[in-house]
Order: sequence, then structure tokens, then C-alpha cells
Amino acid sequence: PPVALAIFLATLWGTHFSHLYEAALDSATVHATEHALYLFAGFAFWLPVLTVAPLRPIAYPVRILYLIVALPQGALLAIALGAARAPLYPHYARLVSTAQAVADQQNAAAVMWIAGGLAIFVAMLATMGTWAAREVRAAGGASY
Repeated sequence: PPVALAIFLATLWGTHFSHLYEAALDSATVHATEHALYLFAGFAFWLPVLTVAPLRPIAYPVRILYLIVALPQGALLAIALGAARAPLYPHYARLVSTAQAVADQQNAAAVMWIAGGLAIFVAMLATMGTWAAREVRAAGGASY
């Protein structure tokens, strides 16, 4: 899990605050490579949470901690993108006015924050529910 989380976070932050994002806007090859990187990072991120037997799943408390650590990362990145007063990616500034580029950037940050946070929050609730159901079955099926 620590390696998977590191891959995910390095990809998330690294692509948005390096020349890779801008290069992906100007090159179809770099764009496709960036998408492959996101796919790999996403797969790596979700694998520890969704792994089931016969693979070696991690304990439910560790899964929840993993998701708690990951949850604010998208929000922090979205805050950084949304708080910018100038376009962070010159490509967009060349296509539309500065005001429109900033507005688009802020809207994208809001989508990132809401969608990313929602996915992780739902996964956290599902993990807690699965863990609780497992504990109830282990206790002989008593319900509360």
C-alpha cells in the first residue's frame, strides 16, 4: 500500500505541477502516455483497497487508514489549482482569454475535488460496511 499510494500521489501532483501536463496538451503521444500513467497509477492505488482472496488483501483498518491518507490529496491539489489567479498552463491561455482560462481552471479544480473526494469517500464507506458485515458474520450473525 505505501508504494501504491506513493505512485498515485506522485502521478497526481507530478503531472499537474511539471511540464508534463503542458506537453500533453501539445503532443498526442505525450497525451496518450499521460493517460496510460493515470491508468497505471489508478490501478496501483485501488488494488490495495479492492484486493480479495486468494490474493493477500490488507486488513480493513489498514484499508481505511490508506483511504483517509489519500482523501485530502485531491482536495489539496484542487485548492492549489483553483486558488491560482493566472492560468497555470499557457496552452489554455493561448486559446481563450485569461479570465476564461482561470475560470476553466477553477471549474476543473472543483470537479477534481468533488469527484475524487466522492469516489474515495464512497470506497471508505463501502470498506467500513464490508468490514462490519464480516464482523457480524464472525460473531454468529447477530444483528444490531
